[in-house]
Amino acid sequence: MFKKILTEIRGLIPEDLTSYLALDLAKIFKGSLYFLVTYEKEEDLPKVENYLNKILSKAEEKKVRAEAHLIKGAGFEELSKIIKKEKIELAVLPLSDLKKAIKLPTALVLGKFVHLGRLSPKRFLIILKEDHEKTKDYENFLMALLKVYPHTRVYILSIGEEKKWSEFQDSLKKLVPSHDWENWKSLSFKKLLIKTLTKRIDFLVFPLESLFFWQLNKRRFIKNLTEKTPCNLIIFKPGSKGAD
Repeated sequence: MFKKILTEIRGLIPEDLTSYLALDLAKIFKGSLYFLVTYEKEEDLPKVENYLNKILSKAEEKKVRAEAHLIKGAGFEELSKIIKKEKIELAVLPLSDLKKAIKLPTALVLGKFVHLGRLSPKRFLIILKEDHEKTKDYENFLMALLKVYPHTRVYILSIGEEKKWSEFQDSLKKLVPSHDWENWKSLSFKKLLIKTLTKRIDFLVFPLESLFFWQLNKRRFIKNLTEKTPCNLIIFKPGSKGAD
């Protein structure tokens, strides 16, 4: 499981909403939370600190161990150093520069919030891909996510062979007895878009394993996914080591 989780606070909405997701995941995983508070200008500090104090109060309410560190102008290089030094197992960050983020040396949850009115989702659409290698990381994350939002309608799209997801399917039946499971031979953005709109999906969850996938396999699909998806989006990347 993920026992040490990092999230970044920038004093911006909707980007900072990922920190609340990180807090809920830390509660489920019984882990600790590392708030990395970044700012560009001194005049930004009051707004950032105000947001931090609110979420630290929430962490105390939920009995999640948390620590906060302020740093000026941290980029992906500095973030990578902190992840290594602090032995972070999961980073929950706003989706910005996917190419750089995917290189960070830890498991990743990248969130993009399109509809602020759907932060308590009613419908999840979860993608499972046959070429996904580190399935245990993804399964652990998905089960935790569904515990964070226990009253959601769950739609599963399994792409390609379903056999490797049989264990997850069994676990899902216990956690969410009523769910829809559909298998597609291949995945296209147009078809996914229609599914998202017709089912009125609030959150779409998609696994992305490596930069190699970004460069060589369905590059246009990933670009459309990150820029044109009409609902809130979560991209999950496993760590270099599988979660226990």
